[in-house]
Amino acid sequence: MSSKPRLAIVAGDPGGGAALVPVVELLDALQWPCHLYAYAESLDNWTARGWPVRPAEQLQVDSIGGLICATSVNAQMYELDWLAAARAKGIPSLAVLDFWSNYLARFQKAGQTTLPDALAVPDALAREEMIAAGFDAASLHITGQPALDRLASIMPLSPARRRALREACGVREGQQLALWVSQPLRMIAQRLGQPAAIDEQQACLALEQVLAQLGEPIALRVKPHPRESRADFAELGQVWPDSRLVPDSVLAHELLICADIVIGIHSMMLFEACQLGCRVLSYQAGLAPEDDPLPSNRAGWSWRCAAAEALPAMLKRALTESLPRPPKPDGQAAQRIIEQMAYQITAQENRQESA
Repeated sequence: MSSKPRLAIVAGDPGGGAALVPVVELLDALQWPCHLYAYAESLDNWTARGWPVRPAEQLQVDSIGGLICATSVNAQMYELDWLAAARAKGIPSLAVLDFWSNYLARFQKAGQTTLPDALAVPDALAREEMIAAGFDAASLHITGQPALDRLASIMPLSPARRRALREACGVREGQQLALWVSQPLRMIAQRLGQPAAIDEQQACLALEQVLAQLGEPIALRVKPHPRESRADFAELGQVWPDSRLVPDSVLAHELLICADIVIGIHSMMLFEACQLGCRVLSYQAGLAPEDDPLPSNRAGWSWRCAAAEALPAMLKRALTESLPRPPKPDGQAAQRIIEQMAYQITAQENRQESA
């Protein structure tokens, strides 16, 4: 590759947009010219960063030499329009997978399947599952998940810092801290016009009931999702009195590390907790194993409970037994994605020269 051709960077769903943030930041540091195109939550999130963002529905591939796009599952899925336009013009394309689910659905729209020249996938588990789903193994490249690059710099807490954080959360000496990581599943289902497979409020209530049943010195602290209001948790503590929301001042990753166990449903933060070496319990009442999107459950890094009656025993087990830990991210996923894009551009140039 003799120069750095302008790239188009495209995203829609929030997870995909978040995965591309470190990539865009590194491209900027490398002085690699690019134009950003976004829609849905990614448009709001990228604009809030002060970035110049154009509407993704405005396809402009004539002036670019490469395309990096996120993957989404929504009504618009403009990433696929960009992939199709890039292929028609012979422009190299790379799609970045941000989560271990909906592999085929991310590339299907209006009965058509549109694939990139290459796919950046987070790990061997995702690659194996995508091959099983019918993807060409040669197109799948393990790069890591760039949104997890920041975990590489997070260090263990000092005893003094851990003690201060727990005191800030109202956890007394001799208590265990159970952190509930919420996610707005009802809100998401409502937007999609579908019933929620799991009600996060009922799941949190079930956890309170288990703590009341056990009667152990366990403090339950709840971290709302950014899309949730603290008012949504007005009834918290009515079943298990030592239940409350965490202070807004406590940083999320420090909160994960200082907890004795992190509990939730299947959010990305649960996976991040696994990556940080935390004990993690995924409570998915009524959800079949084949519908579980949390990769740490499939990899055996976190505990999974699918029934309310099994939750007391599973909580005790998760607090006392250990599971294998995943390797911590090395912080180089964004770099590997850019290297893969450069490789695709060079390969395309070589093919054109030999034609």
